[in-house]
Formats: sequence, C-alpha cells, structure tokens
Amino acid sequence: MKYQIGALTIPYFVTESPRAKRKKLILTATVLEVRVPQGTSENDILYFLGSKERWLIEKWDELQRKTSVAVLPQRFASGAKIMLWGRMINIQTIYQGKNLDDLTLREKVLLSLRQKLEVAIKKYITFYALKIAPPKGFFISKCEAKWGYCTRDGKIAIHEKMIHCPKSILEYVVVHALCHLLERSHSEQFWRLVKQALPDYEIRKKWIESCGKKLS
Repeated sequence: MKYQIGALTIPYFVTESPRAKRKKLILTATVLEVRVPQGTSENDILYFLGSKERWLIEKWDELQRKTSVAVLPQRFASGAKIMLWGRMINIQTIYQGKNLDDLTLREKVLLSLRQKLEVAIKKYITFYALKIAPPKGFFISKCEAKWGYCTRDGKIAIHEKMIHCPKSILEYVVVHALCHLLERSHSEQFWRLVKQALPDYEIRKKWIESCGKKLS
C-alpha cells in the first residue's frame, strides 16, 4: 500500500499485534510499517497516519538524505556490480579481459571508468565552450566538497564520482563549472547563464541535491 502526502508517496504495510496496546510507526528508508492492536479499523489507521504527517515528511526526508548507495563493490571479482552512468552493471561489462586477481581487476576497472569520464567531459566541454566560455583545460578532482568548479587560472575540475551519475547530471555539472568562468558567484546573472545553456537545469540540480548525496 502507499500513503500519499502531497507529492510525497510512502510505501507502507500494516502489522496487527495482539500484544500491542497502541499504534506505532516504524520508518525505514524504503518502507513504513504501521504496527497496530489487533482489530484496528482501516479508518483508524488512516486517521493515525494523518495525525503523523508532519513527522513522516521530516523523517522520510532525513532518511533519504542519509541513505547511501554503494557505487563500487567491496570486492572486485567476477559477478560484482558497479554503478556506471546511474545504472548498476556487471564489472565484466566494463572490463572485457582475462580472469584477473582482485587487485589487478580493481586497477583496470577504475582506469576504465576514469577514461570513460574523461571522454564524456571533453565531449560536453567541446559543445558548451562555444556557447558559454572555453576553459584552459580540465582535470578530474577528488574534492568531496564540490562536484565541479573552476580554478583561478581558468581550468575546470570535475569530481571523479560523476562517472556514477547519469550523463545528464554530468552535463549540468560541466555547464555549471563553465558558467563560473564568467561569473564567480551564484548570482542571478550566473543562474541566467546556466538556464540559457540548460533550460531544465533545475531538475538536474535537484538530483544532485537529493540523490547525489547518497553516492558512497
């Protein structure tokens, strides 16, 4: 079943307990359990949920922000999965080679991911540099605080984790960084530049703010 609060939909199920003396909510990042005394009517359950809507909204949002998604496997071995452009795929799909030990396979896969990211970044820079501003180069960053940024000497940096995001999100981050070459702050003029290049940038920005934080 699903409980609707405005645009928010929370999957839930009801558990009747003969020992329960009062209604109780048990919320996880994926589902809500409504634990009630045996014989509780559906109307009573819905009324109870309605009285807890504010709490549900706050806690659901908090759990979604905290829940992480593992983009790399703990062990690089046959059958392990990895996130590439927002989708979980088998490691062998990325690296088509002979059977390798875990450490060597890890090195090969990470190198392949980096190369794929570099190719995609170059593609977007080539396209948008003509519309916005050409950088003096780019590099892949490990700075956890930023998905992308521009340096004082006119280069742009893109975080290595962008390889795990959908390509449309990488496109937004590249555009965002290029626009900073013209406007250093997040002023109204800056966001106008971004919107000129990507009219739907707000949708991509929201993805970064919600889903991006979960990548680990």
